[in-house]
Amino acid sequence: MKRVVRGGIGVAVLATAAFSVTVAGVDGSAHQEPQRVASTSVPHHPKLRVLMAGDSITQGFNGDYTWRFRLWQEFRRQHVPVNFVGSRHLPFVQEGFDTSSYADPHFDTDHFAITGTMLSSLAARIRGEVTRERPDVLVLEAGVNDLLHGRTPEQTDQALREAITQARAAAPDLKIVVLPVLGVQRSRPVDIHEQIRAYDALLRATVSELSTTTSPVVIAHTRDGWDVERDTYAGLHPNPTGEALIAGHVAEALVSLGVLTEEPGSAPDDVWRRNLEAVVADEGGRAVVTWDTQALTGARLRWREAGGVWRVVPRDVADGHFETRLLAAGTYEFQLQAVRKRMISPYGPTTTLTVP
Repeated sequence: MKRVVRGGIGVAVLATAAFSVTVAGVDGSAHQEPQRVASTSVPHHPKLRVLMAGDSITQGFNGDYTWRFRLWQEFRRQHVPVNFVGSRHLPFVQEGFDTSSYADPHFDTDHFAITGTMLSSLAARIRGEVTRERPDVLVLEAGVNDLLHGRTPEQTDQALREAITQARAAAPDLKIVVLPVLGVQRSRPVDIHEQIRAYDALLRATVSELSTTTSPVVIAHTRDGWDVERDTYAGLHPNPTGEALIAGHVAEALVSLGVLTEEPGSAPDDVWRRNLEAVVADEGGRAVVTWDTQALTGARLRWREAGGVWRVVPRDVADGHFETRLLAAGTYEFQLQAVRKRMISPYGPTTTLTVP
């Protein structure tokens, strides 16, 4: 007889079932976002409309908070009513999965960020998005995929100019915040580092040239204080510390536009909290443990007879499946730690299994 149990402690992270596998890079293929079933946005009646457009650094992956969440927290802290707008709502949905979810879904999740997108692609789509969503402010983060795919800094800069032109064609008085391309890990080809520096130098001149009284353009200085080893989990995508840094610099740019009124507050908790839940089945006296592996590179499992000493599986398990030896009659407890490259979450909720 097969019996399946789940952890009895509330899980704040994964409210949807049946996920799976690995992390796509910013240059990974974009996956169509499924139709939204139920909104996780906080009810509000704000005046200011903010559209955040970009690639996977802005979209995030399953189980991420995202820097958009951190920026939402800053708006709330300053008591500034805001409506994040955009035709997309989820972090990246891995191929083979129906949906994805945030580490904390209690914020306005609307955005227009697409994993793998380039500035040249955004330039072709941003006018329609601005027309539909009617933002007061556009926050634009993209460019790394252009450079990684062989476009020159000059071509990437031209794509940025076109994106701003197209956005203004739909909203001539739009306020615009532009993010530079962040530094990436040292193992990337040497020329990509030189190209990023060259593009970011062009960016300063472009923003100065294009900014007007009617439609100001400012830079969010996200490279200031950016440390690839500390602020990313694999050399490119932000970890919670990186998310907080990006959001803080975006908030500073919004202060310069008069959108926010105070300098950003202190950085939040920098721990990645992916409360990974074990699903445990009794199959002939063996405990079979499975879990959601979407956007993970592995998991760490520990188990024990209730109240006893934890047994830690001596290796990370990547495939979302583990079987114990035959167990004596009794009650057993199981916990998981989520692993994504350099990020390791605290242990998640306890799942209990009773073997008769």
